[in-house]
Amino acid sequence: MALAKQMLVLIFISAYIISTTCKNVQSAPSSAPAIAPTEPNDENDKPTDKKDDKIDKKDDKKDKKDDKKDNKDDKNDNKDDKKDKKDKKDDKKDIKDDKTDKKDKKDDKKDKKDKKDDKDKKDKKDDKDKKDKKDDKDKKDKKDDKDKKDDKDKKDKKDDKNSKNDKKDDKDKKDKKDDKNDKKDKKDDKKEDDDKEDDDEKDGIGKDVIEKEGGVANVAANRMRKVEKKITEFNASLKLRMDNPESSPGSKECVTECDEVLGAAIDDIRKTLESLENQNLVKANFDISAVSTNVDTCNDCFDEMVGGDPKVKKLSDWVQKTTGDVLEVLQKNES
Repeated sequence: MALAKQMLVLIFISAYIISTTCKNVQSAPSSAPAIAPTEPNDENDKPTDKKDDKIDKKDDKKDKKDDKKDNKDDKNDNKDDKKDKKDKKDDKKDIKDDKTDKKDKKDDKKDKKDKKDDKDKKDKKDDKDKKDKKDDKDKKDKKDDKDKKDDKDKKDKKDDKNSKNDKKDDKDKKDKKDDKNDKKDKKDDKKEDDDKEDDDEKDGIGKDVIEKEGGVANVAANRMRKVEKKITEFNASLKLRMDNPESSPGSKECVTECDEVLGAAIDDIRKTLESLENQNLVKANFDISAVSTNVDTCNDCFDEMVGGDPKVKKLSDWVQKTTGDVLEVLQKNES
């Protein structure tokens, strides 16, 4: 399009040059006589001058006309130049628009490609996610199956172990029960023997007993050893009440006090045995009385704190009876 406009401009310029050349050629003969006129006679000078003036005026008009035409042509040329400039500007704009169109097409093509790529990526990602989900589900199913199998195996092992433990526990319980029954039988036998001895001592210590045991000192020592044993066993059973949640605070306080006074009673018994061995019956009398006093102190604590305790009272009564019998025998022997 720009090339066609340039060709058109060249054609106009060529036509203008040809037209101007033709005009100059036509005006050349008419101007020749004016260049080299023949000298007129003096008689004919005035008419010739008028004629020449007319010719000059005519030429001036023609020249003016030609100048106007030339000006008009110059204006047309300027107009054509402006038009050419405008055409060039339009051409540049067209070229720019073409470039813009090409760029837009390229951008559109790129956008389409990007969209396609994004869609492909999304499809691939979706496929991968589906595959991952399937793999995760398969793994979970396998793990669940394995866990179920392991749980079943553990349960079976546990059941077997429990069954064995139950059998073992039953056997242990049976053995413990048998042992407990044996101990109970032994304890009952021992209690029967103790009760028998207590029954024998209810009526005091007779001469036959003194003769049988080899004298007063031996009788007293044997009775005090029996008291020591009974106090030691009772104190051990009494301490168990400290761990019993059902025991009252007052009862626990008395257990602590009894542990102290019963310990003192054991010390007094050992002193008694030493005095009897040395035949120091006076000191033995004093130590035996201290044993009875310490045991009675334990019983008084339970009476004050919890309103009494049958087992403690039974021990206290037995100790007082036994020590009283021993003191009576010793006093008779002194007299």
